[in-house]
Amino acid sequence: MPFAVIDNMTPDRRSLTGYIPKGVYLAAHTDYVAGTNHIDLEWTLSHPAFESADAELLWHDGTVSTAKGRGLSVERGFALRFSRPLELDEIDVRKLGIEVRGRSRGQGTDYGDVSSLTDGNPIIIDRAFVYRAMEQVTSAVEDDALFARTFAPEVLEEVKRERTSDIAVLVHCFYGDVLETVLEHVHRMNGTVPYDLFLDVPEERLAEVERLQELHPGARYFVVPNRGRDILPFLRVAPFLREAGYEAVLKVHTKKSPTSTIGPAWLRAIMRALVPEDPAVLEGIVEVLRRPDTALVGPERYYYPLSYGFSASDNLRNLVHTIEERTGSVELRDVVDGFYTDFGFFAGTMFWARLDAFEDFYGIETARIEQEPLPTDGTFAHSLERLFGAIPPVTGKTMYSVSIDGRREPLAVRPGGTTSPMRPLS
Repeated sequence: MPFAVIDNMTPDRRSLTGYIPKGVYLAAHTDYVAGTNHIDLEWTLSHPAFESADAELLWHDGTVSTAKGRGLSVERGFALRFSRPLELDEIDVRKLGIEVRGRSRGQGTDYGDVSSLTDGNPIIIDRAFVYRAMEQVTSAVEDDALFARTFAPEVLEEVKRERTSDIAVLVHCFYGDVLETVLEHVHRMNGTVPYDLFLDVPEERLAEVERLQELHPGARYFVVPNRGRDILPFLRVAPFLREAGYEAVLKVHTKKSPTSTIGPAWLRAIMRALVPEDPAVLEGIVEVLRRPDTALVGPERYYYPLSYGFSASDNLRNLVHTIEERTGSVELRDVVDGFYTDFGFFAGTMFWARLDAFEDFYGIETARIEQEPLPTDGTFAHSLERLFGAIPPVTGKTMYSVSIDGRREPLAVRPGGTTSPMRPLS
């Protein structure tokens, strides 16, 4: 039985994670003192980029799912962190040069040094995640080629010439049968707020919008890869729109939530908040978007804490690494503290935004974002969903929530010692 198994890595390739089967590290040495209840593990790696090890990732009752442990009962998990992204050919036990030593203790007593725990029980790498990463990189090259064709310089010049407003509406269309519902709400802007309509559509879903040109001859659609849900297309469309002369965008998508029964009600509630029936409230949204210090305006009912969800620790780590890479002016401790206190995000990733608010993050690499199909949480794309809520408070921008529930003041600044309303759908 191996001492430990490395079976995953973070999207930025700066951390390798894995697990230790239950009891292995106690049985791995003969000098174990009976009655001790813990061994402190000391990880050393000869790899020049190695920074630190977190050897205390514990699971409830000492077990994880059988899928994680390959049927083994798992004692603890670990993470090995590096100062730079690892190349795929570096993910090799010999190149990493891993050794683990331990010190046993119990009831406050230190029982002294323990010999290497990995001499007789090796560390192995479950290379399935490496093969997935290789495929992810290969597919990203193809996806980036499609983005390059979609946003070619001649297309940009056409959009510049045809622009009629500095406000864009961007609909990510995956479910064509929901598109007309979304556009019915968008059309409430007619006569109040001038806008240009854009759609981004995954290549294999073009048939979903085949009637668009007939019903909305002024709309333009962009063909994008089916990757990163609505997040990756937005990261590519947004800088294109900004270069074309747009100042703000309403970002929405054809939300269907196949795993949930509340998808249609959720979509209607979000759209009613973002495109309110009261023209005065709609004009108020546009007014705050004209302010250079504004970042986002989103639906109050769906403003959730950043730590919401089953993969909070993964999301926090991804946020910290992404912010660290993209801006040198942010105190990362503010991100960590705010993640569990004041900061929130608009669940569903539908909001109004100033296009200059996130310009440092539009260039996030396609290969960092996992391929479809995605789980319901825990991916880099889900972390990016929270990124839009984390950036404004740590960069000094203002984020607003809008309510249609009868409050006298429909726009409120977020965050600010606030807690999520998280009210159920009525």
